Amino acid sequence: MTLHAVQILRTSSLPMLLEQEMERVILGGEFAPGDRINEKDIALRFGTSRGPVREALRALESSGLVEQIPNRGFFVRRLSTTQAADVY
Repeated sequence: MTLHAVQILRTSSLPMLLEQEMERVILGGEFAPGDRINEKDIALRFGTSRGPVREALRALESSGLVEQIPNRGFFVRRLSTTQAADVY
């Protein structure tokens, strides 16, 4: 781990960093509205366990960027232009 990475982790939690990165990915268009977000794939992509990914997804849900559907998982929320501007 580099010194820069250690400094980042001292000021931010792993779920917070994942939330920011996932928000960037979603807003960048890598996931389309309505796409299911697979926790396992995200954990593998960022080299972490599913726990921090789940926490990050819950934070993104509270911000309105994703929605959780019981027994199905998390999905990128379909947003109007106004809603997207508010989230961004």
